[in-house]
Amino acid sequence: SNTQDWNWMVVTDPERKRGLADLYRDIFEQFYVPLPIQPFEPDDPRGSRQEAVRSSAMHLAEHFHEVPALVIPLHKGRADGLDAASAA
Repeated sequence: SNTQDWNWMVVTDPERKRGLADLYRDIFEQFYVPLPIQPFEPDDPRGSRQEAVRSSAMHLAEHFHEVPALVIPLHKGRADGLDAASAA
């Protein structure tokens, strides 16, 4: 079967985008913590990209509301009790 249990919500209203941006920023700030000076081994390529990834994440949190439209996937049902891979 090719059942697709999702829908899409497109948000273009500036006030609604601002409200969603506020929620996103609140959650972002809860999880954004300073990292150790060097959490990766010197030869690990993730170390050289870490600052760019963190900077990009911060930029998104600060400018989330500025996008022309937010396209949000909506899945039918709940993910309670599912493992992380299934819930994703």
